[in-house]
Amino acid sequence: MDTVASENRREWLRVDERLLFEYWPVGEGSVSSSDGLAPAGDAEIAEFLSKPTTDLLARLPVQESEPVLAPWLMKIDYVLTLVLKTLLRLHPEGVPLPRLTDVNISAGGLSFQSTRSFGPGELLDLRLILPPFIPVHARAEVIRVTADQVASGLLVAVRFVDISPDDQERLIKHILSVQAKRVRMRNGPS
Repeated sequence: MDTVASENRREWLRVDERLLFEYWPVGEGSVSSSDGLAPAGDAEIAEFLSKPTTDLLARLPVQESEPVLAPWLMKIDYVLTLVLKTLLRLHPEGVPLPRLTDVNISAGGLSFQSTRSFGPGELLDLRLILPPFIPVHARAEVIRVTADQVASGLLVAVRFVDISPDDQERLIKHILSVQAKRVRMRNGPS
């Protein structure tokens, strides 16, 4: 990697976050996104559907979310859970869903844990879902794969090589929002 690209990458703000995330090598399709994990079951379906609703309700003032919005969102989650569980019964091999994954993310790339090894220069298609439910699609190049010191597996670092300006803007807004919220929490109420 050239020096200019390396310096540009370092100037991005980065946050550690737990997001719905899936990835796969270009041309393979998202079936490989489970990365050696068991197929999605009831617990994964419930987690997948409840996280966006929980995130959205947490952002709203209590008086706005409780009377009208919360029951409708919970009803939608319930119906979608029934639909996905029916699909799971029809396809016992599993239903591909993005998984909650710990990532370190910036507007220029991200890193994540994987049990699958990738080579430097390999291209991956990524799908992130930012809270409350904002899909972001990107193509990324693997820049580094190292042994994960904390968990068994590998730590894969990628840089975005193809991301729409709108999706990159969504990432930037999300990162700034997360950082601002963390600063407010650290500094306490004013």
